Amino acid sequence: MNSIIDTATQHAQYTVNLGDLPTWLAVIGAFSAAWIAGRQLGAQRKDIVRQVFQLERQQANLVDFTWCQRPSCGPRWWPGNSPHPSG
Repeated sequence: MNSIIDTATQHAQYTVNLGDLPTWLAVIGAFSAAWIAGRQLGAQRKDIVRQVFQLERQQANLVDFTWCQRPSCGPRWWPGNSPHPSG
C-alpha cells in the first residue's frame, strides 16, 4: 500500500495540473493588461498637461496689453465714461 502512495506522490510532483495552467495564463494576461493600461494612463496624463498648457498660452496671447493715455479708453464703468447721470 505504501508503494502506491509513494508512486502517486512522485507522479504528482512532476505533473502539472491542467486546472492551474488557465489560472496562471489569466494572471499573466491580467498583469499585462494592467501594465498596458498604466502606460496608457501615463500617456494620457501627459497629453492633458500639454493641452492645458497650450490652452493657457492661447488665452494669455488673447489678452490685450496696449497702453491707453485717455480715460475714455478704459472700461465702460470708468468715471466720466458712464452713460448714467450719476457718474
